Amino acid sequence: KQWYQRRVAITAGVCGWHLDHGCITCLLSPLYLDLEGNVLPKPNECGLYVKSPRNGSVNKVDIPADCLVIQLGEFFQILSGGLLRATPHCVRSSKSLNITREQLAVFMDCPPTQLLKLPEFSLPQEEVFNTPFLPDGVPELKSRIVGAETYRDFAKNTFKAYLQ
Repeated sequence: KQWYQRRVAITAGVCGWHLDHGCITCLLSPLYLDLEGNVLPKPNECGLYVKSPRNGSVNKVDIPADCLVIQLGEFFQILSGGLLRATPHCVRSSKSLNITREQLAVFMDCPPTQLLKLPEFSLPQEEVFNTPFLPDGVPELKSRIVGAETYRDFAKNTFKAYLQ
């Protein structure tokens, strides 16, 4: 995700503030390793941080070893008519150069030709395309749907917006 790092300020870490633009992201619990590949205890400052849509607070998400986290992306937010929301998040790495953070993330998207269309049960359009407490530097969803008819169009607009 290097393209996120060009425009969005990095918060001491690996991947700056952003929202996944697709449908679903599955995350396993991260592993922390030393440079020889030995498993280490989780450093306190590392991990996934999310921004609350209720009050804008930043919260650390610790994923237990036997659990899976599901994050929803912006296109899923659109397909759900805004009833389900994408969450701004970032990933912070260790302050130590001798610790690596390893995590499996699986991104699931809809077909590129999926129409960008709100369902009949949708919230009002301005609510669907609004992201409360959007972090600085993250392009607004409503600016990236302009001219987009399909998921492919939306994804292209999203990549372009983050690269500007």
